Amino acid sequence: MTQDHYQIVLDELVRRRGDQDHWTGILSASALSTATMVSAFAEVLLHEAEGNAGFVDTCRNELRIAIVAAVDWLVKHQNRDGGWGDTDRSFSNPSTAMLVKSALILTEQLALSAFPVGSFDEVIRLADDYLDACGGVAGIRARYGKDKTFVIPILSNAALAGLVPWSLVAALPFELAAFPQSLFRFLRLPVVSYAIPALVAIGQLRFRMSPPRNPITRWIRKACVKKTLRVLQAMQPESGGFLEAAPLTAFVLMSLAASGQLAHPVAESAIDFLLASRRNDGSVPIDTNLACWLTTLSLNAIRVEDIHAIADEELVDWLLTCQHRFRHPFTGAMPGGWSWTNLSGGVPDADDTPGALIALARIYDTVPLHRKKLVLEALFPGIEWLLKLQNSDGGFPTFCRGWGTMPFDRSSVDLTAHVLRAFQACLQLEPFSRSGSLRKRMRASAFHAIKFILRKQSKDDSNDESVEPLKSRKGCWFPLWFGNQYLTPEENPLYGTGKTLRALCDLIRFVDHPPADRNEILMSTRQLDWVDDAIARATRWIMDNQNADGGWGYKQLDASIAGGSESSIAKVERPDCVADGPPHCNSPAANGGKVVSSMEETGVVLESLFVCRRVCKEHSFWTANHDRACRQGLDCLKRMVEQKEFLTPSPVGFYFTKLWYYEELYPLIFSLGALAQEQEKLESATPPAVISGD
Repeated sequence: MTQDHYQIVLDELVRRRGDQDHWTGILSASALSTATMVSAFAEVLLHEAEGNAGFVDTCRNELRIAIVAAVDWLVKHQNRDGGWGDTDRSFSNPSTAMLVKSALILTEQLALSAFPVGSFDEVIRLADDYLDACGGVAGIRARYGKDKTFVIPILSNAALAGLVPWSLVAALPFELAAFPQSLFRFLRLPVVSYAIPALVAIGQLRFRMSPPRNPITRWIRKACVKKTLRVLQAMQPESGGFLEAAPLTAFVLMSLAASGQLAHPVAESAIDFLLASRRNDGSVPIDTNLACWLTTLSLNAIRVEDIHAIADEELVDWLLTCQHRFRHPFTGAMPGGWSWTNLSGGVPDADDTPGALIALARIYDTVPLHRKKLVLEALFPGIEWLLKLQNSDGGFPTFCRGWGTMPFDRSSVDLTAHVLRAFQACLQLEPFSRSGSLRKRMRASAFHAIKFILRKQSKDDSNDESVEPLKSRKGCWFPLWFGNQYLTPEENPLYGTGKTLRALCDLIRFVDHPPADRNEILMSTRQLDWVDDAIARATRWIMDNQNADGGWGYKQLDASIAGGSESSIAKVERPDCVADGPPHCNSPAANGGKVVSSMEETGVVLESLFVCRRVCKEHSFWTANHDRACRQGLDCLKRMVEQKEFLTPSPVGFYFTKLWYYEELYPLIFSLGALAQEQEKLESATPPAVISGD
């Protein structure tokens, strides 16, 4: 029964919460993070005399211990092809391989007793073979295209290790950081909004190592060094970790150390953060945690009937404290938003803010009267924050309105869909019905957001190797935040289509079953037919890409790799190494004709289909084939629950930066959302029990 499977997953999710008032989760270890930490600490030790930083005396031994443990972990996790993946379940990629090689070279320069001369000869030889096959520096550049956010830090790290000349590292105009934040969107910066600390620190390092020939440019940059360092310090959070991310923090630290700025307060705080980020095995995750994101996802996946037992007063209070109440020093964001974490390095964004708004709207009726006022005091500023973020194209970016040139700052379909769901959830609350002007602005915003989503639905019906193993792209949406390493390219239309379809079906539900006040409906009547057509195309695409096992998605077929055992996780191997994307690793040709679904993607897609079935059952496009797809998908998801596949999460990633991670709670949360929808459907179809009297 679905109820049994729902309860199994819910119980496991609640167990993972532990004694906390929220979920913290566990992010995968990251070779990329671990390698950059090693390089940063090595640069500190190599330049401590030059930097005149007395505080290094107190942590010198701890830095050495951290390097030894981290390098040992990296060596053990080298893949069979000679490279490294971002996680222990990821295919090798040239960027991470270059960073690990740089870390090993810098470690050799320290001449630590734990690693005698020649300790890394074979490891580096295999890494060189892999990097040569990937095209070396050209392969790394091709991987990121015009976005320099990651290319320049990677090559700077390599230049510090002596692997590439500084002439190959593009200069960064760090002097632009001296301008007010409000002007950043007009300055056409070569990095995304979140990378200003890297722009400053790496830009100054490149300036020191290879000054520009133009005397005017030299004078301007020299004059801006101290001022931009003050900008850097103002952006550093209390925790010391920029974005709570080890790689960004490590790139800043190694640049400060190598440019003679080790005595700067930013360096000391960065060292403390990186030391605190280590795990017992020596590795470092890609970020500290996703606590706020995981908590709101969990609350939004659980049935409404169960929320009162989960969302106690402590959890509600915790979620309210996560809202940013002041202008953010990092991005200049106004108060009102939420970030992915409750820690000081988090930055409010347009995915976590809608998630928090939906969660608070769902629990509003369950909280006592004195807390309802506090919830409303969070909801209204949250909506205002989102309204001010919307881009002129109708979509919503991640952090900053109007930058628009890099992926992090462009409008995104999955974020825009999430915002629409937040609008709709809040409009169902009675206090919002009394705010006529705000409702009017929300409806106007939604009108343009829906137009953006409809424009972004793929019209491409090609059927070639560029989309293998998908049959085509026609009818799907591509997200920003989640990728799939088994697809070519590494995008994840299953996640994007599932999340967008869910939002559009929520809008349809309130058109077909309107509330008393039609002003609470976000979609205009003239948009209804367009949305109907988009939903029909999306469901056809989903059905066309359903796997033989009934589920959706693609994941590693080797059970030993999926299990993540110490003896097997270093055996991940890509069939080929190409610079412009992964091979067809999950294609029938590569895997003997067998495709295995993932629990995460099956859950996301199935939840959207269940919501679509509820609101579109009477629409002409819904056929018996749709019902069959739902049944087969549910059977597949139940089997996954019974086999406890939630114990082996699949790598996902920020595909636009080719950065991969996995989170232990994702399989539980995404499958729970689908099972909850099916359970609610069964309960609504079951007639109430007849209670006989005496």
